Amino acid sequence: MALPRTLLAAALLAVPLAVAVPGTAQAAPPDQYGFAYSELATPGGTYAPDPSRQWVSSGGVATVTRTGVGAYSVIFPGIGVPDGVAHVTAVNRTGEWCQVRAYGPSGTSERVDLRCFRPGGAPADTRFSVVFSSGPGLAASGGYAHLRATAAGTIATGLNTTGAANTVGPAGVGFYSVTLPGVGVGGGSPSGGLQVTANGGVPARCKVATWSTTAAGQQVIVGCVDPAGAPADTPWTLSYQSKRSIVSSTSPPNRFAYVFDTLGAIPPGAVANSAGGGAALSTAGVGLREVRFPLVGASPDHVQVTAFGRGPEYCTIASPAFLNGTTVVLQYVVCYTNAGAWSTQPSLVSYTSRF
Repeated sequence: MALPRTLLAAALLAVPLAVAVPGTAQAAPPDQYGFAYSELATPGGTYAPDPSRQWVSSGGVATVTRTGVGAYSVIFPGIGVPDGVAHVTAVNRTGEWCQVRAYGPSGTSERVDLRCFRPGGAPADTRFSVVFSSGPGLAASGGYAHLRATAAGTIATGLNTTGAANTVGPAGVGFYSVTLPGVGVGGGSPSGGLQVTANGGVPARCKVATWSTTAAGQQVIVGCVDPAGAPADTPWTLSYQSKRSIVSSTSPPNRFAYVFDTLGAIPPGAVANSAGGGAALSTAGVGLREVRFPLVGASPDHVQVTAFGRGPEYCTIASPAFLNGTTVVLQYVVCYTNAGAWSTQPSLVSYTSRF
């Protein structure tokens, strides 16, 4: 059950939101993160979401405020930093999607502003799942990288646990070439997990268009579209994980899993389960994919999903994952055509517990 809906001081959101200046990535304190599932599409005032589906590494309580139709501000207390990375996944079966409008410190808190839209681009209320992470120190266990990119294809802020410099460049209208050196190195097929989210106030969606792993690191093409499904330049965020949680912190979380659902054979390096349970995938109907991660589940916990492919198709989750014992059950990843019709599509799924 959710916590009682407690109205908080309106002044909480009156603090100006600081935004990092492109090209001025700054070192952030390690292992600062928060996640939350907003189960109310139209909350009245500010409320604290379900405690079984939220966590802030400071020990504080996340809050959500609806600031307009399809507009929300999420406060993660005690972890405000000028860089880091934020992602959001809409939670519905009706095709609404969400993006990060802006994020940054608000006093000592991290404030993440979100915008959500229905097919066609009109603002729309929906439930959502949101995560923020500032990233770990260098040479942390496993492989991790994140970045915030501008619409022009430059890096505003970024981090790579090897100490190497991530790179981004334009690859045609709406497409961006990304290199993450030194993390998850291998040969050919994808290895690790990825999440990508559109940023900014103009309606847009972004996804992983292509992905390969080389001896030098990760090679990714990010693709973004406008509400009409046409390629469009927009800011975006990306996170990469290899044998560690999407929130970047280690020990805890020790319980995490991810999978690249190709709709066929899964590349061996693109599925991980920290409890050794692997992943089980199945089709539950057109556009619906059930995902199970055995052995690893513990609450509070969190899920993010990103679509894969060069077209305008996109994905949400129908409802938050639930636990059957220690098995994580996600019913379902729901994917859509640009018009909002259900369409079975490849996707990337990331699960983390706070433990």
